[in-house]
Amino acid sequence: MRPLDAAHSHALLAARGVPAEQRAAYVSFAGGSPLALSLAASVPPAAPGTPWEPSGNVLTTLVERLVGDLPSAVHRRVLEVVAQAYVTREPLLRAVLGEEDTDAVFSWLRQLPYIERWRDPQRYDDVRVRISLAGLQGVRDATENDVLLRVAEWMFLFRDQGGPYDLYNYRSHPHIEDTPLRPEDVPDVLRMAEEAESPASAAAVAHWVRRQPDSFRVHRYAGSPTPVSFMAILRLDATRPEDCAQDPVIAAVWDLVEAAAPLRPGEHLGIRRFAVQRGGHQRPSPLMELISRRAIGEETRVHGRAVTFTVFEDADLWGRYFAEAGMPKLAAVDVGGGNSTSSAGTGDARRSNSGCNTALAPRSRP
Repeated sequence: MRPLDAAHSHALLAARGVPAEQRAAYVSFAGGSPLALSLAASVPPAAPGTPWEPSGNVLTTLVERLVGDLPSAVHRRVLEVVAQAYVTREPLLRAVLGEEDTDAVFSWLRQLPYIERWRDPQRYDDVRVRISLAGLQGVRDATENDVLLRVAEWMFLFRDQGGPYDLYNYRSHPHIEDTPLRPEDVPDVLRMAEEAESPASAAAVAHWVRRQPDSFRVHRYAGSPTPVSFMAILRLDATRPEDCAQDPVIAAVWDLVEAAAPLRPGEHLGIRRFAVQRGGHQRPSPLMELISRRAIGEETRVHGRAVTFTVFEDADLWGRYFAEAGMPKLAAVDVGGGNSTSSAGTGDARRSNSGCNTALAPRSRP
């Protein structure tokens, strides 16, 4: 049985006839252990007004029941360490027992009913680093057809980190098609942008459809020709007045880059400018998860990128999550007086040794 909480501990003691004024001492002693509570309750209660303390018989019986016969002196030494240390980790046991004895008894220790968990953070982190690096290399080496699945496999490693939605859910979404933008998709894409954001946002989409149609990806359910979401990851290597005039978000991004660290020859900036789905816009959904996978895959495989930005319409939903991941909001831009678009920067435009600050750097950190 798992440890009982305070309410259930008091209920057990009440059922065993322990006076209400003495139950708190029993609960404090037992720490939620059903066995310890039952053993303590089997002893006649103290006289009214007398503080309760565990008797020698209770302690002896409890130790015998929990520990039992020990296989060797090394096993006894392990329990002596557990009794004194706040947390017993493998490195601590190695320091006390030596490498050989630790390997022999640690698995035994983990199986004892009063050992709640085990951890070796250094070894855990080392394994996690190696798996992460191997997963990222798998993304870099993947074919275009496999890249989304390879990203999903890598993201699975971080499934316990939480977020505004289950961003690391390991699903392949076989019912959703991810394709380049087709000419016949443009009217639906513009309509989605206007409905989800504003006419001004739709005008910016139209501008980038003309300028960089290859930067767009469109999603539709299998068997249907109608787009249900789209995204665009723009690649920019120089400031163009027409881009800044047509898209205030791009104007703000260039101001940030020029102020912090202008691009050098051969470098470019990347920006996940649009992430729009029909109806829910940027709310949690398999479509938004697929968009995130595509963004990670593109960022991991690109060369020559100095800095990456990602844009979110819903700053309240995404702002705290990315701030905790080390990517604070760098600019807030009003697009056409409609929904406000927040530009969350993914770095501070400082170059890494590889020449690329990834858009999702905290997730790709070894």
